Amino acid sequence: MVDYHRAARRFEPLPEQDGAAQPAANVPPPDVDRSRYQPVVRAALLTALAALVARDRLRLSLYYAQELTLAAAGRLLGESEATVSRKLERTRRDLRAAVERQLRETDGLSDAQVTACFDYAPTDPAFDLAQALPPDG
Repeated sequence: MVDYHRAARRFEPLPEQDGAAQPAANVPPPDVDRSRYQPVVRAALLTALAALVARDRLRLSLYYAQELTLAAAGRLLGESEATVSRKLERTRRDLRAAVERQLRETDGLSDAQVTACFDYAPTDPAFDLAQALPPDG
């Protein structure tokens, strides 16, 4: 029977008989750009963080590195919860703009490459503010 299949399909591999798992046909190849972009993005993020005013860095550190609630961070900073929330949103927006600017202007990445860098953000340690910020702000 095997010889019949081999003669009929000379260039197709035979299916596994032992029930071993077959690799998925639609698994994407590993993304080589991720490892290339990661150090560039981390450097851009650290540069952008260093350029922030100390109070904005402290607010980010309280919220992300020390994992305080908005209300708790507000009590420490003498700000309302709503103010902390608004200022964090503004700081995140400013950080993103600064990182994008550095990636484009300093590192010479194209719009598509910058987009790819930000597409990696949800799973990329280079974008983890808790790791990028010191706990003391």
